[in-house]
Amino acid sequence: MYIDCAWGRLTMYVNLLFWYQFFCGFSGSVMTNAWVLILFNLIFTSIPPLVYGVSAPYMFWITVLDAFYQSLVCFFVPYFALAGSGVGELSFGSPINTSALLIILLHQVIESHTLVRHTRTRQSEWFSTWIHVLVLVLSGGSYVGFVLLFSLFCVTCSPPTSPVGVETLEMSQPLFYIVCALTTVTALLPRLLFRALYHTLRPSAVLKSAGMDQVDSEEYCRKMQRWNLNQSRDKRRPLCGHNPGLEPNTAAVVS
Repeated sequence: MYIDCAWGRLTMYVNLLFWYQFFCGFSGSVMTNAWVLILFNLIFTSIPPLVYGVSAPYMFWITVLDAFYQSLVCFFVPYFALAGSGVGELSFGSPINTSALLIILLHQVIESHTLVRHTRTRQSEWFSTWIHVLVLVLSGGSYVGFVLLFSLFCVTCSPPTSPVGVETLEMSQPLFYIVCALTTVTALLPRLLFRALYHTLRPSAVLKSAGMDQVDSEEYCRKMQRWNLNQSRDKRRPLCGHNPGLEPNTAAVVS
């Protein structure tokens, strides 16, 4: 699973840089600073796939095709949303990088067998789930913290462009969050629908077990209701009617 996740996120992020070449004359320039470009796959998105690597394998080509689709959405939704606004190169790359991070992390949440496990799990499984959640939060938080510090203090870190104030300005505007949310939902919607259909047609052992438990529970409740109903009817029957041998003797009553 780790290899498939790595292929997916690398294909997705490299294609983001490729789509940008159509709009910069294939000059080889990028729409983000060099340090974010280096650390994005090295730190920000590398640990969650490693944690989820013990799960079941993906279908390789579906993952690759989905990564191409995600890269198209992640590039062109911000492109059309910011077209004509006159934003700079780094300002254009800010929502793209943030959306790419959210897509990669949430993609792993959708594919995770731990985070979608049935609620009645053992203590060790709950511990594993919280480790995964913590890794996701730390991955996203490390990216946000780094780009904000970079935007505040790094004056000469990425010549000839200056990243100072770019991320702080972008994250203070509502349009930034709208673009990121729209991009993330659009990119992940096919994968979410695919997984929903897949688990409906081929439910996992956990879902099958949960369904059997629910059926058994409902059957038990129906049996208990019938038993209680029968018991209540027996209590309402007359004693003589229930045991004809105890009926009073008519001759004895007449005498």
